[in-house]
Amino acid sequence: MVRAFLQDVLDRGGGTRVLAADEMIALAKSVDLDALELGEYRCFRPDCYSRNRVLQNEHFELVVLCWGPRHKSSIHDHGISNCLYLVLEGEMEEELYEAAEGGGEPVKTKTACYARGELTLAGGEIVHRISNNSDDQLVTLHIYSPPLDKRVTHYTPIPHHA
Repeated sequence: MVRAFLQDVLDRGGGTRVLAADEMIALAKSVDLDALELGEYRCFRPDCYSRNRVLQNEHFELVVLCWGPRHKSSIHDHGISNCLYLVLEGEMEEELYEAAEGGGEPVKTKTACYARGELTLAGGEIVHRISNNSDDQLVTLHIYSPPLDKRVTHYTPIPHHA
């Protein structure tokens, strides 16, 4: 159950301080995918991926993202936040970009794919885009620490609900 995972995050200090990258990775590696029940947080939209927040406090944010076929994020960074992604279902593609000098369009440098149970961590300075390039659904668990704020830069428009 996602609540049990949330309790594990809180027990490891997520309620009292910002989590270090290695702590976030250890938390994600401890998830039992077969026992994780998302319940109300497994919610899809036909027009855009959905962000289903489990909890946010001043030190971390836990979100389940549900991606329909061909959904993708904007090209963005995370400001001052580290973000850990754990693939719960489907296959996630991450495109990495290098920010152009002078504020121009970022340049794609690498693409990586992650299957169920795989994870990756993007530091605040990492510029990337997450995509579901399949005809199947994608579900990812995200831990942001500290939570996202207004310092995030979006280099392309943020997908929105019609």
